[in-house]
Amino acid sequence: MNKLENSPLAGKKSKLSVIEQAVQRADRDGVPKAAADFGIPESTLEAWRENLRLVDEVALLEISTTHFLNNPRFSH
Repeated sequence: MNKLENSPLAGKKSKLSVIEQAVQRADRDGVPKAAADFGIPESTLEAWRENLRLVDEVALLEISTTHFLNNPRFSH
C-alpha cells in the first residue's frame, strides 16, 4: 500500500499545486501539523516554503525591472 494513498497528496495532478497547498497549510496551521497532514518531513516543507518565497521575490524583481526599463523617463 502506498504511504500517500490516504494523504492529501493522493490523486493530485500537479506537484506544484500540492506544494502550494502544503505551504499555505503550514502558514495557517504551522509546519509540524501541515507536514504530518501531508505525510512529508518537516524539513521538506520548510525547503518548499523557502523556495516559494525566493520565487516570489524573483517575480517581483522582474516586474520592477520591466516597469523601470519601460518607463520613458529612463530611456536613453
